[in-house]
Amino acid sequence: MALLSPACRKDLDAIAIPHHPSWDPVGLMAVRSYVRQQLAALGDVEEHSFRRGSHEGVNLILKLPGRNPRSRPLLVGAHYDGPLQSIGADDNASAVAALLELGRRWSKAPPRRPVWLVAFDLEEWGLIGSTVLAEQLKADRQRLKLMVSLEMLA
Repeated sequence: MALLSPACRKDLDAIAIPHHPSWDPVGLMAVRSYVRQQLAALGDVEEHSFRRGSHEGVNLILKLPGRNPRSRPLLVGAHYDGPLQSIGADDNASAVAALLELGRRWSKAPPRRPVWLVAFDLEEWGLIGSTVLAEQLKADRQRLKLMVSLEMLA
């Protein structure tokens, strides 16, 4: 019995490449494009572009409505930027692959409440992507039921 689904294995192969924002920007763009494409197969993806200091990034957000779309959403996130001098298989391709797999499953069998799947950018630079999104949600007075961060799952 295989430990990974074929889709999960494909995700890991596509994401576990050098993709650091400063030292491997082409790799980061490739990973961002792949994650956007996989999420877009499940619904409309919002691109949350941001700038913090000299750093620019893009969080990718897929909002699945759930069976009771008026409930406060569950936010599940993982970062797709990678560490320096690494393919980032554990940190954090494994969690992004899990995020995509959860999206595939929840798009077929929606949970009770809405679920927002967020692929964060620039987390290796001091949690920039998640901080910027949290600030935006607070400014918009958007309440969440819970936030779950997927990190280093392999």
